[in-house]
Amino acid sequence: MSAITLLTVLGREISFDASTLTSEPPDDACFPDVCALALDVTGGCNLRCTYCAESMTLPQRQPMDKKSLSRAVETLFAWSKPASPLTLLFGNGEPLLHAKRVKAAGKLAIGLARQHDRQLTLSLTTNGTLLKRDIRRWLIKDGWEVKVSLDGGRADHDRHRLDAQGKGSYDRIKGKLRKLVKAIPQRCSTTAVFCKGSDAARIVAAHAAVGVRSLEIVPVAALPDSPLLPGEMELQGYRRFIAAYAKKILHKNNLPALPRLQGQLRHVLGLGNKEIVCGAGRNFFAVGSEGHLFPCYRFVGLDQFILGDLDSGPNPEAVQRFTASCARPRSARQECCQCWAAPLCNGPCFATTELLSQGAPPAAYCAMVRADSEAALWLVDTLRHKNPVQLCQLAGIEL
Repeated sequence: MSAITLLTVLGREISFDASTLTSEPPDDACFPDVCALALDVTGGCNLRCTYCAESMTLPQRQPMDKKSLSRAVETLFAWSKPASPLTLLFGNGEPLLHAKRVKAAGKLAIGLARQHDRQLTLSLTTNGTLLKRDIRRWLIKDGWEVKVSLDGGRADHDRHRLDAQGKGSYDRIKGKLRKLVKAIPQRCSTTAVFCKGSDAARIVAAHAAVGVRSLEIVPVAALPDSPLLPGEMELQGYRRFIAAYAKKILHKNNLPALPRLQGQLRHVLGLGNKEIVCGAGRNFFAVGSEGHLFPCYRFVGLDQFILGDLDSGPNPEAVQRFTASCARPRSARQECCQCWAAPLCNGPCFATTELLSQGAPPAAYCAMVRADSEAALWLVDTLRHKNPVQLCQLAGIEL
């Protein structure tokens, strides 16, 4: 495959030379090296979203008791290197079903971070229905980063994000999200699932109307034959949208930032290029209710993916088997080696690839990455001489 790719974006021909970018594969000899844990606090959710990947791939799970939760937090500090920044994530199911336990775990972590002079990030992903006033208060006060799932306006959101009675959840979320965004605009972001019938421009407009500053649009996690997957019409629509979005942000309008595009901008500039999408099974693990360790929250409860436990830590042999197979770098994936955008992509999600796509990168994910890459290449080509300062700002580079 030639290193030179010719692309036409917004009517301009752009040449991309893949040989100018390099990314070293992970040195798996130095792993496991724990610096982040995801905690499966509830093992369940109060919604019944039609496209829920957890309900398709994971078994029923029990909530974590207070003792196990505290032990997991303490273990993160004990296992990690003294100078490494630490992250605690609460994202399986709906963590706020056990809000008091989440709050207590966060308080414990904050205290330990102060005691040991450690940098700590507390991260919560929620469907937003339970963001009541008292919960919002302690999330704000304790410095949490909060990601709320919202698929767009009422019609788009309520197509799939249903409660146990089959009713849409949009009206239970919008007001709470607006208040949280207003209080912590830099720490509150959103995520929207892109599936059949989705329109990215409509999604962005709905999030902008609520005041969202940062929005991640992610392809639905589904089986290859699922009717929920975006088709050619939706994917081409996304490609047109992301190119138009790139043109619009040149004029500094108030659209929400798209972290995926920012990431691709950095990769075009040779920053943060990796061969793995995340540190799952390497420096990031998830903890289940029984104290077992899994590569990430999307594997929790699957016995074949147990990588250790809180008593003995990560099992090096199990970790090596996982990193050599499901979590192998993109240079070891045939599909990635044949893709022109591979140097700009950190590879596919291990969980969706392994559990839903039979080991092949999901087609919708790859199509959206290529669209993001085209838009990023156009932005770099447009700004590198005309306005390099703005290019650095868009890529998140501090000057």
